[in-house]
Amino acid sequence: MDLLIKAMPAHSHPGFRARQLTAPLVLALFGLCVFVLFRHPDEVTDVQARLGSIGLCLSVLPSILFLNRIGSGPMPFMPAIGGFYLLAFVLPVFITPEVPSIPISAGVSTKAILIVDLALLSLYAGFYVARQMKRYTGLLSVGVNHSVARLHAVLWTFIVLHLFELYVIRRGGLNSLSYVIDSGCLVGYAYLFCKRISGEWKSGIGTLLLGFCLALELVKRISSGLLAEPLELTLLAGFSYWIVKRRIPWVPVVAIALLTFKLQDAKVEYRNLTWFNGTLTDASSWEKLKSFVSLAYSEHHNTHEDKRLGGSFITRADQLGFLTEVTNQTPDPIPYWRGETYTILFYKLIPRLIWPDKPIERLGVDFSLRYGLRGISDETTSINVPWIIELYANFGWTGIIAGMGVIGAGFAFLDREFNARRMPLLDRVVGTVILFDLIYQESNFSLMVGNKVLIYISLALIFKFATRVTMRPRVVLGRTGRTLPAHARSAYSQSSGC
Repeated sequence: MDLLIKAMPAHSHPGFRARQLTAPLVLALFGLCVFVLFRHPDEVTDVQARLGSIGLCLSVLPSILFLNRIGSGPMPFMPAIGGFYLLAFVLPVFITPEVPSIPISAGVSTKAILIVDLALLSLYAGFYVARQMKRYTGLLSVGVNHSVARLHAVLWTFIVLHLFELYVIRRGGLNSLSYVIDSGCLVGYAYLFCKRISGEWKSGIGTLLLGFCLALELVKRISSGLLAEPLELTLLAGFSYWIVKRRIPWVPVVAIALLTFKLQDAKVEYRNLTWFNGTLTDASSWEKLKSFVSLAYSEHHNTHEDKRLGGSFITRADQLGFLTEVTNQTPDPIPYWRGETYTILFYKLIPRLIWPDKPIERLGVDFSLRYGLRGISDETTSINVPWIIELYANFGWTGIIAGMGVIGAGFAFLDREFNARRMPLLDRVVGTVILFDLIYQESNFSLMVGNKVLIYISLALIFKFATRVTMRPRVVLGRTGRTLPAHARSAYSQSSGC
């Protein structure tokens, strides 16, 4: 393979094409930094603008390194994480949402912006240093000697079980078994999608069936009113496409982004109709979907001239105001949590089938009450707590510097074992499913990470034992080079006088 790559013309080498994007990206970043430094809003101080421009550079840095194949595998894991921090914590320095995402008492603080910069520096230091220490070991491989037919049977079983849960059982909550089924279903979608676009899987009926299942999946995810649900599937499809094609499908990306903006603007009204005893509470998923799209379309025609496209999306993504509110109240008058929010990690590995009364994740509810973001009598409001906010609320500056460094080193291990350039497709797809939702670090650490080990162990055991092929030893017959399976070896030995 290396000889083939070396023999390719320079213009057709994928690494060469990627490096050509480095200079335009650096120039665009430089121009953006100059613009925000000299034309920032009046409410943003010069110090905040400088710290914000540093955050811009840090957010884009993984993309520049990725284009030059430095410290990463083929999947853009760290560039995507940089993109999350760009949207949630850096751009809000310069783009103030129309309505704050939470009831904050003050604007963005310089301290909060500095925390973001230090968190990114620590995260990158932990990741890129640890990433260079060792290479891919295959320690977490799940695709050893697997039968293609059995593998497809297992993947389709996961998909069917998942859709059965969605449309027939209509579960109200997720247990450990459901998490495994859902993750196995995502592996099925991604693996079959990769095989299809690479041309290795050419079954017409199978392709139609896969498209039908994906349509059923999207109907449920969009009609849920949680836009993170369809975006999760879209992100997985984008990563899977990148695995095979090594390029970004810009037309679908732009179309999905525009659709997401419009659905986000209509989301509040849609939830009132479907969640809170509205006219569509008991409607079917298809009726809810049509209503959601209709609301988004009518929103387009009734948009006021001064309302920005996707304004509510910017409000939804902003987490910098939340960080400011937490830093203003911690440690005085609210003391540090001192690791209390991480204690649930110790029993996350225990399935609820074994421990039915296992405590439920309540940090979003407890956090909002502790910081005065909901009333004492309000038992329903829950706020997502991003990782750097949780680290600061627990340990302050030490949590930001040391905690993000440890997280970066952990990411380096996962990226090395699940994102190597010469690993089997099944391993890469399983790794993608394990990693890709860790990019959007909007919810607390234990909620996002706690089930990963259990899911991986379950999937690894299923794939290893349900798809395993027993390799029978063979013997060579004389000079002809013909071979016999092991069960015929004794007969051959007797006839040859051995």
